[in-house]
Amino acid sequence: MTHRDELIMGIDGGGSKTVVWLATHQSGNTPQVIGRGRSGPSNCRSVSNEEATSNLDRAIESAFLEAGLHPTSVACSCLALAGADRPVEQQQIQAWAKTRALAERLLITNDALPVLYAASSEGIGIALISGTGSIAAACRHRGRGGSTP
Repeated sequence: MTHRDELIMGIDGGGSKTVVWLATHQSGNTPQVIGRGRSGPSNCRSVSNEEATSNLDRAIESAFLEAGLHPTSVACSCLALAGADRPVEQQQIQAWAKTRALAERLLITNDALPVLYAASSEGIGIALISGTGSIAAACRHRGRGGSTP
């Protein structure tokens, strides 16, 4: 039986689709993906906040369904969402996540930052995303850098 404190969730949301990975994680072990979900766009700048959060809900519910679990709050979640850079989008997503009791620990970022950390544990490098929209982000030593939509 999977305990809620062992669940982690990664969400990649863009202008054409949203993908959710639900995984279990126990101290000292590599996370194991147990469910995936997919839905439409969740970029609040290209669709309404209502449509974006509805698509997030559908993808999350699909991931839990594939895992054979009832949707519940997870220990931690990273939402890598296109268009989630400005305070207004951050506040909208935070409010939705709080209402939904999404996760005990939550990180909301644009979709370029996780690409940097996937390549380097220090987050140093250059990320270029070219999909429905595009963004380039760079980070050099000591966390300095920026992004350009």
